[in-house]
Order: sequence, then structure tokens, then C-alpha cells
Amino acid sequence: MQKMRKMNFAISSFPYNMLIHVYSQTGNHGKTEALIQEMQRKAIPCDAFTVRNHVFAYVVASDISAMEGFLNRMGENPHISVD
Repeated sequence: MQKMRKMNFAISSFPYNMLIHVYSQTGNHGKTEALIQEMQRKAIPCDAFTVRNHVFAYVVASDISAMEGFLNRMGENPHISVD
């Protein structure tokens, strides 16, 4: 990811989605949250995969209140369909 950042390849949600998925599978929940915050700082829009992967990370961490807060924020975004 560092190399992608340096080369300006980390400008879409795709690399973030891949890392969020990997980190949630390996139990690195703090890193998933850090990636979402980085996406917000860089104004990289979340897509359906971002939402799905991030919600999965909250489920794995058993953090229901954080998941609900995330879903509420995403539900307010007119460009994202939360299914």
C-alpha cells in the first residue's frame, strides 16, 4: 500500500477494499478503521464493496454499535446503496 501511495495508485476504493478485506480476515480491525478514515481524508468515495467489507470487519470484531454507526453514515450518502 505504501508503494501504491507513493506512485499515486491509491486514488480509488479498489486497493482500500482489498486491504480492508485482508485485514478483516486476519483480525486487524484497527487497520480497517484507519483505511476508512484515510479514504475519507482523501475524499475517496466508498462503494458497495467498501461498505460490505467494512461491515464484515465489524461483524468479525463483534462491534455492533460501530457497524450501526457506519451503516447510518453510509445510508445518508446518496451515492451508495446499502442493501
